[in-house]
Amino acid sequence: MKVSQNFLMVLGMLMIPSLSAFAQISAEKMDQLRAKRELARSWAPLCADGTQSHGHCPFGDMAIFSGMLCLSGETERCNGVKHAQGPDGRWWRSPELVGNDNEVNTFSRDQAKGALAYLVATKDVAAALSWQGYLEAHDKKMCPTTTDNRCTITSGTGQLFGAVWEYLGLKPARWMKKSLWYSNVYDQFEAKFQPTGFPMHLNALNAWIRLEIERRGGPKADSVDQKVLKILVQREPTNPYFLLLRNGPTEEVANLILEKCPDQKPKDELLDWSWQRDQSHQVWLHASGHDCIYIVNVFEKELSLLSNRN
Repeated sequence: MKVSQNFLMVLGMLMIPSLSAFAQISAEKMDQLRAKRELARSWAPLCADGTQSHGHCPFGDMAIFSGMLCLSGETERCNGVKHAQGPDGRWWRSPELVGNDNEVNTFSRDQAKGALAYLVATKDVAAALSWQGYLEAHDKKMCPTTTDNRCTITSGTGQLFGAVWEYLGLKPARWMKKSLWYSNVYDQFEAKFQPTGFPMHLNALNAWIRLEIERRGGPKADSVDQKVLKILVQREPTNPYFLLLRNGPTEEVANLILEKCPDQKPKDELLDWSWQRDQSHQVWLHASGHDCIYIVNVFEKELSLLSNRN
């Protein structure tokens, strides 16, 4: 059966809506986004050792958020993650906490995503092998004492390790092997039914790390990631991070970033990462600034990729 050229043209337009949206991003709009980022860089809090803070030090979520920033291109944040790894290969939440086992929950699967993002950004093979050595000597537990199973490597975390190891040119261990059932079924179920807020943000982060691995020449990202992002956008349609990963650098996303990123440091003592919270809570009023730096970095990178395709 012959298919008309006009039909194919219309079909193509329907399949790539982000390209037309991309064309609407003006140089003036990008200048506004970059100005927001520079303002955030001027006031986003740091600890005395130069590591990321959200108003208190040491910052217990430094590993995840600095890892994200590192992979987004904010190279100053890579060192914080690097120095949060102990000499035995074990990773900690922050460099200031290395070796302090007086506390429980010294790491978690959430923080591990930041360490994995750091490994993708830097290709630090030595750090990866050291971490693997520690994990395999400790029954694959990322930290010894916890109040729950947060330091246990689940199937989903294991397959993210596997993708990173393949990208680094390392042979994934058996516990890093991909589970098709997990990615094709559980990822979507989790995105649809888990509580709003940071669990949904972790779903988006998984998808972004896998996409970055693919773009850098690593294994192809899971096709289910786009289904997961679609679910996240349906549940949180005003979260600019979810929209950016799902729809690309659109005018809508740019306007949401400009609306939600403050021009000066909020007066609150403790700040937050806006994109990991239910947007109805207006958490951007307590933005740390680091969240705004990150999202503008990702927006700019996505825009550049689309520009190079045209």
